[in-house]
Amino acid sequence: TAADLVRLLRPCPGASSEDIIARLRSMNLGDDFWMYSFKVVLCAKTASHKWTVCPCGHVGETARRRDPRTHPYCAMMCPLAKMKHPCPLGDSCLWSHNVFERWLHPAKYKTRLCSFGKACRRPICFFAHATDEIRPCALQADEPGEDAECAEYIRQLHAAQDARLLPPEAVQVAVQVLLPGSASGAGAPVF
Repeated sequence: TAADLVRLLRPCPGASSEDIIARLRSMNLGDDFWMYSFKVVLCAKTASHKWTVCPCGHVGETARRRDPRTHPYCAMMCPLAKMKHPCPLGDSCLWSHNVFERWLHPAKYKTRLCSFGKACRRPICFFAHATDEIRPCALQADEPGEDAECAEYIRQLHAAQDARLLPPEAVQVAVQVLLPGSASGAGAPVF
């Protein structure tokens, strides 16, 4: 559980942030932990602590993730999140909102070799360090180009608006960010 993990990673006197992450890596936690628990399970700690070294998610944290088993998002970046803009769809968005969501998604995690191999010293690495660590993943279509991503995202925004989940103003702002030349969301091209 998250509480057990936090207890195991309790800082020792004189331990640095890097020591805590090194301890987390040395625990040889399985792929399921990284794909479905890391930065997904909300932190139970009440005392102030450094979220960058805590394996749990925190409200407002940029690395917080949705559980891909319960939120059907894909391993491609949300066009607005990619541009560092807030996504009006929030957790109901079908796209990844940060690099952790993208690279720890089961469709991406450890599906490629790390360029550093066994010599990797990244505190958290999304890649396999040997060929026997490469995870087989379900066949996935090639990632669409930026225009196709944008078109699909705009379709998703309009569907949310049609279902009365988003006000028209939120869709208009998002479309203006994605298509700077458009005067309003209503005048945006339909893909």
